[in-house]
Amino acid sequence: MNRKGLGILTAAMLMSICVGCSKPPEGQIALQGTWHGVSGTGSDGVVLEFSGTRYTYTDAAADYRASGVFTAYPNSQPKMMVQKMIEASSDPAISTTNPWVSYSIYEIIDGELTLGYGEVQGDSQGLPADFVGAYAMEKFRRTDLDIDNTGDSAPPTVPE
Repeated sequence: MNRKGLGILTAAMLMSICVGCSKPPEGQIALQGTWHGVSGTGSDGVVLEFSGTRYTYTDAAADYRASGVFTAYPNSQPKMMVQKMIEASSDPAISTTNPWVSYSIYEIIDGELTLGYGEVQGDSQGLPADFVGAYAMEKFRRTDLDIDNTGDSAPPTVPE
């Protein structure tokens, strides 16, 4: 095996070791933390938390909780996110072997996260091109770092 092939193999092995790591990829750091719903679908009592590559969505008013893994693509235009739900309180059939995949676009402006949802498994909506074309939309405000909601707080740093 030549040097280039060995380098590619090493990189692939390192990436596979990190699958499931709690440290988020560089482009996902801005999403890390706790976000509270401010408008959109069930905004009262909705909490969205990103920790590493995992997310948890809780709607206290509807007694609903879902969790899974996500991948954000912050360099795409618009920014895109793929969420793979592997647990949902409303559907015991959703699992790691039977995940529910959804696609969304997002933006963070002045401490507010806007999510525009597109396709949810089996739906024909697809990834929305913009927020106007989204199947559903929710807005969240970060409260764990930005207590006064000014948007001035820096994103959290992740320990090495």
